Amino acid sequence: MLGGHFEDGDRVLVNRWSYGLRTGGGRFFNYTRWLASQPKQGDLIAFNCPTDKNEYVSSRPVYVCFCTGVPGDTINVNNIPLVVPGKNHIIKVTENNIYLLAYIYNNYEGKKAHVKDGNLLVDGSPTRCASFDNDYYWVSSGHKDNYNDSRFFGFVPENHIIGKVSMLLFSIDSSMPFYNCFRSDRWLLFIN
Repeated sequence: MLGGHFEDGDRVLVNRWSYGLRTGGGRFFNYTRWLASQPKQGDLIAFNCPTDKNEYVSSRPVYVCFCTGVPGDTINVNNIPLVVPGKNHIIKVTENNIYLLAYIYNNYEGKKAHVKDGNLLVDGSPTRCASFDNDYYWVSSGHKDNYNDSRFFGFVPENHIIGKVSMLLFSIDSSMPFYNCFRSDRWLLFIN
């Protein structure tokens, strides 16, 4: 059993059905999630990098992090409370979240947003309470010095989530010669 500590060179198995099978999102088919369900706090999830600007989400680099905030949760980032956005949650616009909300509207919601004179303008209209068409998640690398998580790229949109990591298949140490590069203690370990 592996508690979530990973090393460079680890290869994992991702259950693409764990939150519903993600299909489409490319040039020919719209994004769909079959038999959708939400990640839970503590789940180790695989997702496509939100900051990569490749046209198709499924072509972006894959990251693995722990889900630490689901829609409606209040999380603390540097002692600042933030509410995780979601479809059924209206979020009050504050000076602490105004730029993050504008970023979400511009990059994931298909709306034009900007901050002017301390106000959030969405498609030209002042907005005091934000609502969204998508669910978002806050993720953590599990290491305070590894910023490849929401502290760097913000919220992860639901359509970027691939699935739940269920097993460490094997691990390769790239500093070793090819005939001795497999780590003998990191084979077929279930993720708890």
